[in-house]
Amino acid sequence: MELTLRRDDSEETLRLYSDYFSVCLARGVESENLYGIYEKVRKYSALLYSENVTLLSRSADSDDESELIKIFDRYLLTLKKIISVYSYNAVFFSSNSRARLEMNGSIDNFEKLTEVKPETLFFIANHPDELEPTHEKNGIQIGSFFYLPRKTFVFKNKLNFDVYENRIVVSFLEDVILKTKGAADNLGQFFEGLPLLSLSDEFYINTSSIVLEEYKGLYNEISQKLLEALKEIKKIHFQYSRFLPVTRLKGGFTPKPTPVFLNIPQYRQLYAAMREWYGNRLNSGSAQFVMSTVSESSKLYEHYLLIKIIEELTRLGWSMTEKKFENWLQLQKNTGNPPCNYFEFVRGEKTL
Repeated sequence: MELTLRRDDSEETLRLYSDYFSVCLARGVESENLYGIYEKVRKYSALLYSENVTLLSRSADSDDESELIKIFDRYLLTLKKIISVYSYNAVFFSSNSRARLEMNGSIDNFEKLTEVKPETLFFIANHPDELEPTHEKNGIQIGSFFYLPRKTFVFKNKLNFDVYENRIVVSFLEDVILKTKGAADNLGQFFEGLPLLSLSDEFYINTSSIVLEEYKGLYNEISQKLLEALKEIKKIHFQYSRFLPVTRLKGGFTPKPTPVFLNIPQYRQLYAAMREWYGNRLNSGSAQFVMSTVSESSKLYEHYLLIKIIEELTRLGWSMTEKKFENWLQLQKNTGNPPCNYFEFVRGEKTL
């Protein structure tokens, strides 16, 4: 319950809020009507939002359970795309990743020496204990004897995979894991804080439970999909970490479009998935958009009436040309995904 107080001699207002409490209806026509109102809002609430990213947004034409959840569709589809392109290109990255050729020196058996460098001669001169007699005439001659070192400083060509693109390929997966885990944790914390309500008893129906129980059911389904995707991405990250032992980079932004990312097909596919991920406004993992929707549950009847008005105008030949949210009173910053409160219709030359 909200109580607004304003003195006659001042424009300043004071808002007070009570603790949460439930309203119950006796079983009968009114309680059945409430179910009907909720189903109407649930099915057509996309009419009220500028973007179809609310828990109430449902498929109006499908009864398929998998079509009921819309809020995380974009998020989950992006995760699936990341899993798909990384899995598909795993063979390429295990053997053909971009790398730079480096010559590394190490102490090894003389038989592996392919090229004599100043460092090789310096090592031999400073380690005479490694010399042993040989019958070969091409060894190191000391007096009338010839010697060859047992071990010396040997140079080998080695591929170094620690290049920018490979760092991004692995670090991006770590960012996805972090953000997806955050999304699941935030949703879990929010829904765990919802009141535990009895849906009904023999004589009464708890009106709030109709909405809240639905949200909890949706959360379980969303959470399960997130955890399944997270498990797959962790497996892929383990794979790629073995392919590419690279320095990690801090994530949270779209990487630079280097020639490697743009011109090599396998890198280009991964880069496209990265751009989609960072362009997805839900990837922050915040449950704020969920909270915004739940906070509107007290306005269920108002939403129902607004939907009925829109439907009636459409029946009378009016076409909606624009819908948006206007912060008319400028009382607070627009956060989350509030329902639209400005609608424009046209019919012929008339505008409503």
